[in-house]
Amino acid sequence: MVPKNKEPGDGEKPKDALRRLADEFAAGASGAAYLDGRISEKQKEIDALFARMGGLKRQFLAEWPNELSLWYTNTSKEWGRGDPDADAALDGGRRAELRGKVRSLADDAAKTAQNPLDSEKLWWHGEGRKAWEAARSGGVLPPDRTMGESLDRLVELFREYGFQTVTWRERTRKGLDSTHRFWTEGMKQSFSAYESLIQQVTSKEQEIARLKAERDAEQASDNWR
Repeated sequence: MVPKNKEPGDGEKPKDALRRLADEFAAGASGAAYLDGRISEKQKEIDALFARMGGLKRQFLAEWPNELSLWYTNTSKEWGRGDPDADAALDGGRRAELRGKVRSLADDAAKTAQNPLDSEKLWWHGEGRKAWEAARSGGVLPPDRTMGESLDRLVELFREYGFQTVTWRERTRKGLDSTHRFWTEGMKQSFSAYESLIQQVTSKEQEIARLKAERDAEQASDNWR
């Protein structure tokens, strides 16, 4: 039996806990109890990885608002200069009105980018795991989709004023675009590290599943001695 005065891993470093559990097993603790300790330690490792993923998410989000604001400003100038016919069709008041709305978009970028992207439903370590797994078979990852919707606000605005612009959603359906090309190097590094941690968590979850199956077999054996 595992000693009652100390739960497996309570206040211990993972290596120390595993060493203690192994010693208890060698001293006669049941196989099921030992495996329960191993499972507990693996779950703590997963919890630590989730905490790191949350930090990487915050790093990623910190850079996006400014990038989106710059994109609104710079892209509006590119589109205005790139479609002389649409620009000529605007009178001075309409052009000033459009430019004012672009400035508002750019000024509000922190709110329009940060809040939607912060949703737990968009992230693998939060509530978005199923959506991420579905996207792996050819879809768009939830954060990428939400960022594309932010980009499309400028597209839709320019369409209202007669410019022939294509939405990110339309380009994505044709396989022509991804928001990744708008990311900073810091965003790319944070996202890459985040995806690497997904692999680590998945590996540890598979190990837990194996340990649980082994524990259940040990428990069944103990029950029928």
